[in-house]
Amino acid sequence: MKDFGFSSDDIFGTLFGRGFKRKSHFGDFGARDPRYEYGSPWGEAFQRETRAPQKGDDVTYDLSVTMGEAAFGVDKKVSYRRDGKLEQITLKIPPGINSGKKLRISGKGSTGKKGGPRGDLFFRIHIEPHPLFQRQGDDLIIEKEVTLSQAALGAELEVSTLDGRRRVKIPAGTQSHTKLRLKNHGFPHFKGSGRGDGFVKVIVKTPKKLTQSQRKLFEELSGEGL
Repeated sequence: MKDFGFSSDDIFGTLFGRGFKRKSHFGDFGARDPRYEYGSPWGEAFQRETRAPQKGDDVTYDLSVTMGEAAFGVDKKVSYRRDGKLEQITLKIPPGINSGKKLRISGKGSTGKKGGPRGDLFFRIHIEPHPLFQRQGDDLIIEKEVTLSQAALGAELEVSTLDGRRRVKIPAGTQSHTKLRLKNHGFPHFKGSGRGDGFVKVIVKTPKKLTQSQRKLFEELSGEGL
């Protein structure tokens, strides 16, 4: 092999500093690990890292809340397990929170190593489905069934909202799946002012069975273009 004028010892000296001592070959069984020798590029850093305090692991739990709790906020007592022990905390749920949002509590996670600080505790919010409302952003969809005659002739009906029951006017000739707006009856904006809107989604209910008089009436109406 061609010699270019420098030895392998020169290469190691250049790369790692002249303080690096190259070990002898396989016969030197009593040699120390070169990582801990003076001049090693990684030995001291490796030792400092293993001795350094380390932060504990973060802990995440899923937490279910009702639609009302998510809308208006609540102080909720929550039990959780940390380092094998059951603990309890009061968690503040802010108004208008979304599903999937994580709430962080600093220093309530797992114990640190070598005197390091504790990790953090996170609660991931899940909003339970509501039998009456569907959330779309900060708006709420409220389905309301009406009869054919109510849709055709118009009516004034009560509907449920997050703020209680409200009366809503169904205009004459309302078609099925029409949405009627209830201003400021939706979700509060998260970390902001104001609210979304409520929308009453009108579902026109078609009777499955008709009495003779009803059938006769519909036949008459159909002849008039209904």
